[in-house]
Amino acid sequence: MKVLIVDDEFLVRMGLKSIIPWEEKGFTLLDDAKNGSEAIEIFNETQPDILLTDISMPFMDGLELIRILKGKNPSLKVIILSNYDDFKYAQKGIQLGVNEYILKHEISPEKILTALERLAGQPDDSRFPSAAAAGKDYGAHLYRLLFKDNLSVREKEESIETLTKDLRGTHYTVLSMLLRFADTEADTLNLTKEETIEKLSLETLKGKDFHVLSAVRKNEVIFVLNGGEAGGMHDRIKKMMHTVKNNAKQFLNQNLFIGIGGTAGHIGELRLLYEQSKAAQEESYFSGEITVFSGARVAERDNDPLVSLDMEQLNKWVKLKDAGRVEKFLADLFQMLYNMKSVAAVKSVFNRLTDDNAELFVTNNLILNQQAFVDFSGFDDVRHYVIDVYKKICQHNGRNIHSVHIAKSIQYLQKNYKDNISLSQLADYLQINKSYLSLLFKQEIGVNFTNYLNNIRIDKAKELLLHSNYKAYEIAKLIGFDNPYYFSKVFKETTGMNCQEFKKASASLGHDG
Repeated sequence: MKVLIVDDEFLVRMGLKSIIPWEEKGFTLLDDAKNGSEAIEIFNETQPDILLTDISMPFMDGLELIRILKGKNPSLKVIILSNYDDFKYAQKGIQLGVNEYILKHEISPEKILTALERLAGQPDDSRFPSAAAAGKDYGAHLYRLLFKDNLSVREKEESIETLTKDLRGTHYTVLSMLLRFADTEADTLNLTKEETIEKLSLETLKGKDFHVLSAVRKNEVIFVLNGGEAGGMHDRIKKMMHTVKNNAKQFLNQNLFIGIGGTAGHIGELRLLYEQSKAAQEESYFSGEITVFSGARVAERDNDPLVSLDMEQLNKWVKLKDAGRVEKFLADLFQMLYNMKSVAAVKSVFNRLTDDNAELFVTNNLILNQQAFVDFSGFDDVRHYVIDVYKKICQHNGRNIHSVHIAKSIQYLQKNYKDNISLSQLADYLQINKSYLSLLFKQEIGVNFTNYLNNIRIDKAKELLLHSNYKAYEIAKLIGFDNPYYFSKVFKETTGMNCQEFKKASASLGHDG
């Protein structure tokens, strides 16, 4: 497959050309371009299969370039390389049909090759096109079968006839995604993120032997999949949804709770399959995995079981600063909640331990950045947060202290900043969920993991610039930046100066060089 690289930074283009054994891996590297105008000219002459492009470029940004080239060749596969990691750029990229999105500070030969090989293995056309993606308006009929109570026989038959016109498979299942464990609504206003996830999912499902119908409402995206064989259907869907879940986290910083219903031989069973997918979704909150319906009783899903919680005893141990007993009390409580597998019960207990017990925090002169229940990425995050909060109260003596996890993180990063450390690796070292660790950084330190690590590295870079003869690119390597361009960018963003300007400014203030 032919690959075109577009980036206005010479170092980035040279780096990409040199770190990948292109021919050995089955790719043909075309001429590289430093702007959109050059890229269009090369595209017209060579017709590349894959485009690697930056977003931020002079004259024409990467998003506009993608729009133009996709207009010329809709099957063009696109990898975005960018310093941007916020929603609006990812959203626009997904809407334009971008396949992969890689942040420049995470560039590595392995990451680039994995993305290229994944795209090389994707078919250009869909053998089973998505009815939703083809623009067919099935929305009203799909909503009827999924959500409407007391559906008349005539309404049901009409909707079934409309929906099955282009469906040829013999088996159906329903997959539902929640963005947060909060109420879903039929609201059609401000569904930007939901619609972006819908499009991302449809791109992944396309060409995978399924007809796909989709429905979107506030906080929820639902898919009806129609295929020819029930055997292995769930395994194939789970594999594809792992890609969607990972991309949603990377592109949009969005966790997804995904449940898949059983299978049925008739589309008239959609309501039951949807209810099964919701029950599986509840399981996914506790497991952190994409979950297939296991046969649990759907009717019990919405119940709010009472949980015995002796707040008087807990608060007594907290006032005595008995951290051991407090931790055991909470560990036993959360083990019981895990066995119950009820999100409603977890939410009820969380509110009682935090909102209803706010006076305990005030009494200890402890101000916490309170987290809303819906903002947690699952059961483990809630458990870790509550236990950490109560341990912090027990340890609090009027000074600003960090939780055990953040204290260990600071120590680890100060010692290992030269290594290629990711949030996932640090979370594995601490044996906690990476989403929860990310939350702790923002709550206790006030910046995210990447910014904190970069701040440590830039402080070390300043020392080396002032007290050694290393060149900037050598310093970048010494402090953990594989990409010297990215180091220069971070240094300027952090200090307001480039390396040379920093050395001159320091010399004028009397520092030794």
